[in-house]
Amino acid sequence: EVYASPWFAAIYLLLFTSLVGCVLPRTKQHLKALRARPPRAPKNPDRLGASLVETVDGTPDEVLTAWRKTLRAARFRVDSHDDNSLSAEKGYLKETGNLAFHLALIGIIVGVAVGHLWGWRGDVIVPEGQTFTSTFRSYHTFSGGALVDPLTVPPFSMRIDRFDVRFEEQVGGAQFGAP
Repeated sequence: EVYASPWFAAIYLLLFTSLVGCVLPRTKQHLKALRARPPRAPKNPDRLGASLVETVDGTPDEVLTAWRKTLRAARFRVDSHDDNSLSAEKGYLKETGNLAFHLALIGIIVGVAVGHLWGWRGDVIVPEGQTFTSTFRSYHTFSGGALVDPLTVPPFSMRIDRFDVRFEEQVGGAQFGAP
């Protein structure tokens, strides 16, 4: 019963708390960065490791328009400034994917927790031609979550009129034994 022990529960609760504590501030910072304008280009571009300096003929408007078009074609976010300069940046999709994955993981963990707390499962064998009515006492086995009152199981009934079984078959025609 390792998975039901208190120390195991403490470990995964601490990991879940750490995951939430990491993802929420990163999501807030990422959304803020997505809404912000790209930072201004530096006055001396040679200081950047990945800079490109080219001389292009044309009026300033023609040159800015050509560079804006080139950068947007390469999927950069482009911003124009009053001093006839452009700034561009990209690379947000990786962080968006990373955050989406971790938020989905949080959703799965919360879903599993809700299922374990409020979920239930009951097994019963109903022979062909008979009726089953759902009450707590009519189940052969019943296991409910920590917050499930077995006496409040939703009522329903069903009748099995006919039941046909087909088994999975292998390529050669042999049965797997599973219906």
